[in-house]
Amino acid sequence: MYQKEAYTRNSDKILLALIERKMDFSTLLDKVKLSAPALSNHLKDLIERKLVSFEVKGKRKIYYPLENAYQQPGVKSHLIGIVEAYRTIKGRKKFWSEVGRRAVSLFSQNPDAAFSFLSAISKYRLHLESLESQSEISLEWLFLRMHEDFNMLKEMKETIKDLELKGVNPKELKRKFRSRMEDLKNLYIALGPPFSYRWLEMVEKLEE
Repeated sequence: MYQKEAYTRNSDKILLALIERKMDFSTLLDKVKLSAPALSNHLKDLIERKLVSFEVKGKRKIYYPLENAYQQPGVKSHLIGIVEAYRTIKGRKKFWSEVGRRAVSLFSQNPDAAFSFLSAISKYRLHLESLESQSEISLEWLFLRMHEDFNMLKEMKETIKDLELKGVNPKELKRKFRSRMEDLKNLYIALGPPFSYRWLEMVEKLEE
């Protein structure tokens, strides 16, 4: 039983690493800290189960997760924790009380999800001076939220430009834009890859 649980955990570790980004064997080996033979066996099994595939680049195989990988219990638990962290950070009302409440709830139901939740929360840099006062869990859900946040920033930036063209200095709106930009950057960096990489790519042009 222990060996089966350890094998499953190592498989989940590999899937979560590949969800962060595509990797070749050597990079993945450094990431998951398994022996080379163990990693080879896991990859062979994951490929046979249609959870992972690879593309050939020169002499290297670049591994990446397939859609079924996101339905694996370990991966779903991770995403549950990340989604709860997103909701808690975005809610921001009675922040630490809400963190405690959700952490206790998750620990009683799904310890792996609780770990991912607290890991993301611990990496989020709170601006204390600005603290004013289970639907379907999927990667798509979070990316949709990310695009909503990006579009909100884009609209703010366009409004600032429109006001400036009319000879108005939107000083307060600019302040809110910078504050919101920093806040969302902290949020998505806290959630980690692949969200952090994708967010930084999306907002790069907004910061020009």
